[in-house]
Formats: sequence, C-alpha cells, structure tokens
Amino acid sequence: MFFGDKVLETGIFLPAGNGKVSYALRTDMAEAAANILTGSGYENKDYTILNTVQYSLQEVADILSSITGRKIIYTSPDVAVYTEALTKAGVPAEYIGVFAGFAEAIRQGEFEATSGDLENLIGRTPATLQDYFKTVYNSK
Repeated sequence: MFFGDKVLETGIFLPAGNGKVSYALRTDMAEAAANILTGSGYENKDYTILNTVQYSLQEVADILSSITGRKIIYTSPDVAVYTEALTKAGVPAEYIGVFAGFAEAIRQGEFEATSGDLENLIGRTPATLQDYFKTVYNSK
C-alpha cells in the first residue's frame, strides 16, 4: 500500500529515512491469533506480534531488486516534497496524512522492535520479507 502498485517502475518514495520495520505477514499474524483464540494458557497475557528481523526501506528496495532483477530505487524525500507529489497525483489529503504519519514514525524508529512472540505462537519461523516478495513479484 505504501509503496504503490507501480513500485517496480517508480521505486519506493517515502519519507521514512533509515528507520526499520519488523514486517510480518497477515497470514502469520492470523495464525497466531487463531492459536491464541482456540488454545489454552494464553489468557491475560500480552503478545507483541512482530517478525524477528527488521528492514530499512533501502533494504526493502535491495530485496525487491534482487528478486525482480530490476533496480528498485528508494528515495526518502522531505515530507513537504512527499505531500506535494501525492497531492499532484490526486491522493486524498487524509490518506497523505496517514502515509506521511506512518513514514515519520518509521523514520523516528517507532517500529524498530522485534519479538519472538509470533514465532512462539505459530511454532515456526515467521515468513520473511523475501518469501513474501517472491510470491508477489517473482512472476513479474
């Protein structure tokens, strides 16, 4: 969603700097939730559902480049430049604010965390970003 449906042509344009994120697949998170809801011993416990590996957007671009064989560029513009570009592209202002807010949170390191909870809850290593990208972009 944040990279856009033309990421292979346009690259990644998001003002997130060098911040990192522990991306986890929705299917892995859903499996963890199902295990909690259908299992026992999970009552009154808090879980941090994150992957065990963090990636910067430059690393994301590098992974996409490796998988697709195309050079994917990551650009971290100033927020004003980002906002102007999305406005010119016709993106509604409320979406621009959400996207810019998430990017700023990434830039400030608010998503730089990892946890073993997801791995423990699903009983295996969570899917990697590379695994996900291979399923989405390998045929392109």
